[in-house]
Amino acid sequence: MSAGSKAGLVFLLPQLVVIICATVLGFLPIVLLSGNPAAIIGCCVAPFAALLMAMPAGYFASQWHPIRDEITGQAVTAGVVAGIGALLGSILFWVIVGALFATMIDDAMLRQILTQMKDVQPDIALDLPALRSGLSFALWITAAFGVISGLLSLAFSLIGSLLGMSIARGSIPATPPQNSLPQ
Repeated sequence: MSAGSKAGLVFLLPQLVVIICATVLGFLPIVLLSGNPAAIIGCCVAPFAALLMAMPAGYFASQWHPIRDEITGQAVTAGVVAGIGALLGSILFWVIVGALFATMIDDAMLRQILTQMKDVQPDIALDLPALRSGLSFALWITAAFGVISGLLSLAFSLIGSLLGMSIARGSIPATPPQNSLPQ
């Protein structure tokens, strides 16, 4: 197994957990600063957490690989493998959110939503089964959002592993060129 794969696998599960926690923490600015444009900072928490978690993966992949000229490929491998943890964590979080959203709303609440919608627009052609099917579609929307945010976190994980590699590259001594001529 290559050094990049090993380093990526070491950080795969922590990356998954950190992405879930960072996504939850990302909601704090949105809730606390609702209506304020600064609340958008909550959307940036998970990708930056992926970046920070992938930096050690790129660093260790670079340190564990014996050939200095090939460490870029090892750092990329470590970033992608660790980023898969970020992708899975994001998808898992948003699917759970969608499932909770779809199952927590009961028929009484749907009836109340339907009456409020009919108060706003009386000629709306909606009934309870249509609202229920629209609510089940919310699971697919949150899953799609999880895939998109997970891919963004995967990209930031790749960038983080390259940053970790550049930090490690400064501490790896250069190998002197080998002369083929006898002296």
